[in-house]
Amino acid sequence: MRVLFSSRPGFGHFHPLVPLALALQTAGHSVLFACSPEMVNVVRQAGFEAQAVGITDDESRARRVIEIPEFRDAAPNKLRSLAFPRVFADLEIPLRLQEMLELARWYKPELVVHEMAEFAAPILAASLGIRNVNHSFGPIVSSEIMTDAGLFAAKHWQAAGLPIPEKAGMYDGLYLDVCPPSLQEAHITSVARVQAIRSVPSADNAAPAPWLEELGKRPVVTVTLGTVFNKRLDLYKTLIEGLRDLEVDGIVALGPGVDIAAIGVLPQNVRVFSWVAWNTLLEKTSVLVGHGGANSMLGPLSKGIPLVVIPLGADHFVNAARIATANVGIILEEAHITPEIVRDAVKQALSPSLRASAQRIADEIAAMPSPAEVVPILEAYVSQKS
Repeated sequence: MRVLFSSRPGFGHFHPLVPLALALQTAGHSVLFACSPEMVNVVRQAGFEAQAVGITDDESRARRVIEIPEFRDAAPNKLRSLAFPRVFADLEIPLRLQEMLELARWYKPELVVHEMAEFAAPILAASLGIRNVNHSFGPIVSSEIMTDAGLFAAKHWQAAGLPIPEKAGMYDGLYLDVCPPSLQEAHITSVARVQAIRSVPSADNAAPAPWLEELGKRPVVTVTLGTVFNKRLDLYKTLIEGLRDLEVDGIVALGPGVDIAAIGVLPQNVRVFSWVAWNTLLEKTSVLVGHGGANSMLGPLSKGIPLVVIPLGADHFVNAARIATANVGIILEEAHITPEIVRDAVKQALSPSLRASAQRIADEIAAMPSPAEVVPILEAYVSQKS
């Protein structure tokens, strides 16, 4: 079976697809990724063939500010309601679709798997008359946002000579749900075909550093703001200062584009790195302090790690609400954050009650089918008549 994976720009959009892509390759299937130009080498380093389509993340961000004036002054908690309809389901579709069609004519896929923010793939699959799979990376997007997305995507379906579907056709195929039940939104029941799939943190590609292996003599607090919202030096400094004098080891993973030297003098109990072996670090982590991105939520929770979350944009606010409801983390507001507030939140997150709640989510995730167990389901799905 030839499977075309499609991901819009960004590490957080690509990495959740990796476990299923690896499982398909292991089962003997062919996998090819259609991804943004700056992600091609990342995808290839993960072990897959890749072809560049569309524009880079930087180009998308520059264009949306010019072409969608509402973005200029939008509050962080409103960005998702703008991004899905106006950017993902409109601006980016024509910039990806033609190149994806040309790629598909050569590759001849039998199945298209796309992440939950990539709206060109359903049009591609419908044009080719093949099955498509929507692979989530967190809780399902609100019904209102997806309805708006469908309205903006309609002209692109019409341009392709196709009937206009509801919600941009994103739920017309199979929906792979990585979100454990306690974190999921109630309207998941409105999706016709849902298949649970376990969220599996990507394997570390390099051997862990010796210092990482030595952690564990006292609680480890990991701090990360991901790969998109990680340029906030002042916030990093506040989070680091909040760990001072606590009986913990603080490990800060800055992500790309941040100069370690700019962080300044560190407390004795904190170490800062651009990159760390994520899986190994999570095995040692007692509390994760972060922004609430889907990967930074599900990865720690899959290992029973409580969270301290400072939502900054994108899906962070939705995820933070689910985290609070499930009692698996402490939610802080960026505008009011101080080292003292961070210190108190970490102490709360280290409590047995939050650890027990996080372990409950870990048990839910462990009970979900693995990517390898989902492969035969996809094989059967492709073999079914439409």
